[in-house]
Amino acid sequence: MMEIIISILALLVCFLIYVLHRISRRVFYFVSNLEETFFSLESFREHLELVYGLETFYGDDTLQSLLEHGKELSDFLRESQSVFSLDEKEFLKYVEDKDNTGETSQAVEE
Repeated sequence: MMEIIISILALLVCFLIYVLHRISRRVFYFVSNLEETFFSLESFREHLELVYGLETFYGDDTLQSLLEHGKELSDFLRESQSVFSLDEKEFLKYVEDKDNTGETSQAVEE
């Protein structure tokens, strides 16, 4: 009887190891794509600032609002990137600090 229980537990552990391996591969893929997204967005923002600084476009309201929107999006993604790099204890402190300032945290809502 004990051999059957040990065999079932061994199979369960092997299955869990397999599942964790698959999940870790997906998380690694997601994080690497996320880093590329941050880099691309930052590059876009720098390019937009360069175009806005040209004499032909200087002072254009549409381009100025596009530049501000790109900066806000870049700042939001930079904050998201820093949250992804936190360990569990730091993440919980971050969420607590966000809640104490009156802001709603998307991480808590999801």
